[in-house]
Parts: sequence; structure tokens; C-alpha cells
Amino acid sequence: MSSNPANEKGAAPQRISEEFRRLANRSRDGIYRYDLTTHRFLFINNMFLEYYGIDAEGGREVTAKSVLNSFCPEDLDKVKKARDESLAPGSTGGEAEYRQIRPDGSLHWMHDRWIIITDETGKPVTIEGIVRDNTERKQAENALRESEERLRFHTDNSPMAMVEWNTDFIVTRWTGAAEKMFGWSAEETIGKPIMELRMIYEEDIPIVQSVMQRLTDGKSKHVVSSNRNYTKKGQVIHCEWYNSVLHDSVGKMISVMSQVLDITGRKLAEIRLARLNNCFLQFGVSPDDNINRLVAVCGELMNATCALYNRLEKNLLCSVGQWRTPAGFKPKDKPNGHICYDV
Repeated sequence: MSSNPANEKGAAPQRISEEFRRLANRSRDGIYRYDLTTHRFLFINNMFLEYYGIDAEGGREVTAKSVLNSFCPEDLDKVKKARDESLAPGSTGGEAEYRQIRPDGSLHWMHDRWIIITDETGKPVTIEGIVRDNTERKQAENALRESEERLRFHTDNSPMAMVEWNTDFIVTRWTGAAEKMFGWSAEETIGKPIMELRMIYEEDIPIVQSVMQRLTDGKSKHVVSSNRNYTKKGQVIHCEWYNSVLHDSVGKMISVMSQVLDITGRKLAEIRLARLNNCFLQFGVSPDDNINRLVAVCGELMNATCALYNRLEKNLLCSVGQWRTPAGFKPKDKPNGHICYDV
């Protein structure tokens, strides 16, 4: 069987030039012409034979059935539906993607695109099509999709807020702990510029503007910064921003991925520690004065109503250190009934 006029017996093949046959047989796509009246292939090229595992020298006739037999059974209905729709009045062609099982057992993704040739009455008489093996492209697409899904999983489940910006510092990704940390949802933030969100503490805007300059200077690949931010409810939180910069081929910033850590607790601890250290540095020679200074600082740091430092002296509970004690407070009293003694 020749790869040029296919299945010649019983058919009335249209004339195909030798030049076209040579050109078609050099193609890396499968090319075919199918007669809808005789239900025979009028032409198939070498690559078509290779795709469907047919030995041209073996004399085996190429039929629509022999081609369809190589399709994954799950895809047959989809292909037949596309074919029937392309033969409907007014249609000029169609296409279908399907999986094919080769004689060696390998699975391939094929893409078939065809046109319908009609006679003078408009009746479909011939199908001319090109079949392309899209396996490598499909594998690349699947690998890319799996990679994106893994990245999305990790960013969505990150304990840090994950915020991505484009060249104009417009939010393109808002995930991870972003909503939990700041209060805004992805729907409320994606597509908005950073300044429009009003999430930067006013006194720290110059800090953020300086960071934005560094991110767009074409030199910095990553920038770490810290500033205060507002939440949706107006609460002020301290954040550390770990910014990674993606540049194009000429060094222009095209994307920034920011991982944000809420360090409010750490900042408050640092402030408290600094207050205590400063208190200790102010200690003088009077123990009572030193105790009162320390009691006052502890009361302020714990947002207390009042603060006391008590000790037992001659079976009495004595408040040696006092801060914001209420009117009528007794600095000396019997210990029973006082929580600091009873507990």
C-alpha cells in the first residue's frame, strides 16, 4: 500500500501531484484525505502511517476503524461527537484532542484538525485533515500545571502572608495568612495598588517608599524591611517584609513576591525589655525608691489598674511598692484575705 493514494481499489481518488506527495511526506504531522462516500482514505502521508503503527509495505488497508481502534476508549465518544458536529449543515470543519495507544503500549496525546469539502449541492464529500502529536506539549503543560498547583498549595498554606505585586505595585496574589493577618480578603485586595489599600502606618510611609525604590532599582534581588501596618479593623501591627524581586532580561522589575511576618508580639516584648532595662539603669541608693520605680513600670507594661509589691513584716502584709493605689488603701494589713497571701 502506498502512502500517497491510500486504498486505491474501489475509490475514485482525486489527483494528487507528486510535488504535494513529497512535501506531505516530509511533514512531521500526519496528513490525510478521507472520502465520505466510499468511506476510504484517498491519501495518507508517511507520518500518518507512523502515528497509527501501520506498515505500508505489509499491505494492510488503512480504514477509519483501524485508526479508531488505536484511540483510548474513553475518548471515542468525544471524537465522534466532534466529527458529527463538523458534518452538520453550515459547518466547515472541526477538531478534537484525544489519547492514542501506540502498538508499543505508549500513550500519546493527538490533536486532529480537519476541514469539510462539499459538492455543488453542499453535501459533505471529503474530509482533509492534519494530525499532530502533542504529547511533549501536553507533558510540559501538565508539568507546569503541577508545579503551579504545588506553589499554590505551599503559598495558600504558608503561616506567613504571601503578597505578590506587579510592576505598578498592584496586588496580583493575596494568599497564605494574608487575610488572617490583615483582615482583607483576596477579592478586596487583588487588582488594587498598595497605596490604595491604606494599610501602611502614616509615619512609616517614607520607609515603604524607600523600599519600593530599592525594589525597582534593577539591582536588588531581595529586600528585607519592617514597618507598621494597619489591619482592616484599624489595629496597628508590626510586620517584617521579605521581598523577592523578579527581573526581566534588561533588569526591569516585573514582579515582587512578599512574605510577611507579624512581629507585633516580638516588638512589644522588645519595648517591654527596653523599659525594664531603663528602669534598672535609673536605680539609686534608696531600695524603696527602686522598688516603686519597678512596680510602676510593671504596672504600666501590664496595663494594670494598680500595682503593689508586698512583703510580710511582723505578721503584717506591707505594701512596700505602690502604683496608682485607690483612695483609702491600707499599706499595712492583716495578711489573711489578701490573694497574694492566701494563694
